[in-house]
Amino acid sequence: MFLVLPPLRWWLESVAWAFAWLVVLLAYRPVAYRLAARCFDTVSRTERAGANVSAGFEIARAWLLSAIAAELLLRFLLVQGVAFVLWRRGMPQSAAAATGVVVAAAVTGAAHRARGPQAAFVAAQFSLLYGLLYFASGRSLPAVVLCHGLFDTIEIVRARRARTPRTGLGAG
Repeated sequence: MFLVLPPLRWWLESVAWAFAWLVVLLAYRPVAYRLAARCFDTVSRTERAGANVSAGFEIARAWLLSAIAAELLLRFLLVQGVAFVLWRRGMPQSAAAATGVVVAAAVTGAAHRARGPQAAFVAAQFSLLYGLLYFASGRSLPAVVLCHGLFDTIEIVRARRARTPRTGLGAG
């Protein structure tokens, strides 16, 4: 058997979804942080991630661990796994998919809890948005990975320029 790659049109649509959704994430970013500040009056306990490493290393780490690995685990395995199990048990497909997205957001928030409640809440919000992108783009994992990687890269550059702590790098 040979690996069959999707047609060029599919790849172009995935890239278009990634960039369009990146605009949505960047527009939503201030809202996410404002909501987190209203819900939690504690300050994040995290130092700026990667303060002692080069920006290139920090960006590479974000792409490998956050964008690629987290999206494979969260979107491809967890969301689809939860949705499939619930659908097989009789839940409507759209409700099962939505439940999978919410479960992935809860897992993401829990994974970021060491950075404080604000960071966990922000990460969960962005995870919901990545889950929406996953289904809106026709389950295009490359669209979500590209969008997540670009968003994290922008967050790293923004944080390094501002020299202020980040509370929720992108979110997985």
